[in-house]
Order: sequence, then structure tokens, then C-alpha cells
Amino acid sequence: MEKLDIIPPEPSNYLVQLTSVRGIACLFVLIGHAVQVFHYNKENMPAVWRVFSSLFNAEAAVLVFFVLSGCVLSLALRKMDKPSWRFIGAFYVQRAFRIYPLLWFSVGLSLLCLWSVRQTISSAAIVDWLARNLSTPLDIHHVFLALMGVFTRYNGPMWSLRVELLFSVIYPFMLIVLRNQKYRFVLLGVSFLISLIPFPDGLGPQFALAFCLGTLIIIFPAPKKHYSWMTTGCFVMLMCDRFVFSNLHFRENVFDILETLFSFFLIRNIYFFGKDMKFLNSRFLVNLGELSYSIYLLHLQILLVLFSIFMKIWGEKGLLDNPVSTQILLVSSTFLATLILSCFTYRVIELPLHSLGRSIARTMRSSG
Repeated sequence: MEKLDIIPPEPSNYLVQLTSVRGIACLFVLIGHAVQVFHYNKENMPAVWRVFSSLFNAEAAVLVFFVLSGCVLSLALRKMDKPSWRFIGAFYVQRAFRIYPLLWFSVGLSLLCLWSVRQTISSAAIVDWLARNLSTPLDIHHVFLALMGVFTRYNGPMWSLRVELLFSVIYPFMLIVLRNQKYRFVLLGVSFLISLIPFPDGLGPQFALAFCLGTLIIIFPAPKKHYSWMTTGCFVMLMCDRFVFSNLHFRENVFDILETLFSFFLIRNIYFFGKDMKFLNSRFLVNLGELSYSIYLLHLQILLVLFSIFMKIWGEKGLLDNPVSTQILLVSSTFLATLILSCFTYRVIELPLHSLGRSIARTMRSSG
């Protein structure tokens, strides 16, 4: 296997900025769900507010997560300069301890949420995919598959975790190919062709392009100069591309490809020049990024529970007929409640078990 074209910077040089990006992305997902999953009365929504709320592009935020994963996973394997089952096994252990403990907690919370809200929120008040999820039967077979990360209807955001699990399994082998100059563009081309196939929502293979491009951020030579207009432009396009091009009726995978490319250039610029972007060093954004996994997995259940509580006060019609005030109320209350719960899960579940996984992985890499 060929060695990396560049030597990845040490974690202290990149982790803060990339962590902040995760925080921003998870916040966009939370706000996006609060304004998108309910059928608000659009006649009572000012045009300016409609445009503003459409900028919180949850779909694009997930593509940012995937490109970011490709970048970070390549750094996790940066010391594997040739194929090694010892390193690959350690990588699998570390990923399992990172993903599964909180996933299991979220499944339990989701089951409680389904039990409490499925009889109170009408299917007419929510989008089709969420109505389908809330009507999903509770049985041992589906619960087991959910705990494995395969069945995602109990908690909608889990679909991206299924994608992460899929590419966690094949990622070491993708990295081996991408490090080889002869074959990296073959894999990149195949990934692009796969991304053109209209797979069912959330299936996964179509996102190979995002993981490949995230990896190439580390492999390709560092850019010589930072063009701030490019970073700003990519961020703006990630926010508004679906709104701007909505009249063109692009297929979903076309938007996914565009947002993958925008995410690549955005993350690449932040990776190499993030230290110059002072706002990414904000303690609030860094802390938000540390909690981003919990916020991402837990916010939808909390959002639904809060909506059902507010229904008892103002009624379902009262909430949907006042979209601006309802969205502000849902975003602020969901963010606060999710933040509190995420602080707990981060300290009690994520941090200790992730540390245990890293310790086991370190032992595996050093043995033999």
C-alpha cells in the first residue's frame, strides 16, 4: 500500500474546528426537523419566515456528517501504513464502542416515545415518513434489529447511523484502495456512478462518494491558499440549494451529489485553514460538537413528546395554525431539553464507553 501523500496533522491542529462543524450540523438537523416534520398552515406563515426556515437544510447537514466521517476515519487509521488485521480489528472495536452504546439508549427512549405519543399526534399533522414510523408495531423482532442498527423506523435519524455502520465495516478496505494511486480514481468513479442510482431512502450505498471524498481530503496535497469566498459559498449553497433549485425538480440523489461536493470543499478548507476561522474556536460550538452525537440521536423523540405536551395546552390545530410561534417554541424547548439530556448521556454513556473502546483498540494495535 502506498503511504499518504501528506502527513496528517496531529489531532490538536484539527479536532477543535471539525468538532465545531459537527455542532453546527447537528443544530441544523434539530431546527430542520422542528420546522419540516409538521404540516403547518402555510397561509399563516409570512413569506420571509418561510424562506428563513427553509435554510436549515437537515439533508445537507447529514451529507456534511458523512464527508466529515470519511475524513476523521482516515485519521483514525493514519498509522496503518500497510494492510493489517490487527489495526482493522482495533478500528472495528473502537467504532462499535463509539456507535452502539448510545444507539441502544436511543432505541429505548424511542420505544417510550412511541408508546406515549402515537395515540395523541394525528398522522395528518406530520409528514409521511414520520407518520409511518409512529405507526410501526412494537415487537421483539424489530426491537432486536433496531438494537443492531438495521431497523430505523423507531427513530428516524438512525438511518444515517445505519449508513455509518455499513461504511465502518468496509472503510478500511476503501482506504487501502484510495491510498493506491492506480486505483483511487477507479473507486471514486464507481462511487459516483453508484450515487446516480436512485436507491430507496436511507439504504446507504449511494453515500460511498461522500466517504471517499472525505478520505481524499487527507490524501490529496494541501491547498496552497485559502479562498474564503469558496468556504462561504459552499456553506451558503448547503443551506439553500434545495430551496433555490426546487422549481427544477431534481431527483433526491442529484441534491445529494451537489451537497456532497459542497461538503467536500467546505470540510477541506476547514481542515487545512480552520485555525484562521476564529468563530470555530467558540467554546459553545466546540461543546455543542462534543454533544452532537447525542443531540442528533435524541432530539426527534424529545421534539415529539414536547409537541404532544403543547397539544394539551393549545390543541393540535392551534399549534399548526400559528407556525412562527410554534416553531420558535419547539426549537427553543427541544434544544434546551435535548441539551440537558445530551450532557447526561455524554458523561455517563458516550465518554466512558468510547474511552474504553479506545483503550481496547490501543491494546490490540500494540500487541503482536
